[in-house]
Amino acid sequence: MKTFKIEVYSFDTKQTILVEGTLSELIDRYKSTLIRGSQYFDKKKVLINPKSISSLINNLNKSYCNFSNIKGLQSKKFKLKDK
Repeated sequence: MKTFKIEVYSFDTKQTILVEGTLSELIDRYKSTLIRGSQYFDKKKVLINPKSISSLINNLNKSYCNFSNIKGLQSKKFKLKDK
């Protein structure tokens, strides 16, 4: 299976980490983030089971945007690392 690398930038620590895995591994790793972000009504819609890596990254960013704005938490930004 194809593996992907995702850069995760944390605004509170000002650090970037690199996470690598297949699409299903990355979805499993961030499942709780997707679920948590999808629970906020009247905000951006978040898909819990994205079908592509670009959809996963888009939904992770929307998820963090949803609950960081409501809870006042520090946010993270996800980006696909070019190979």
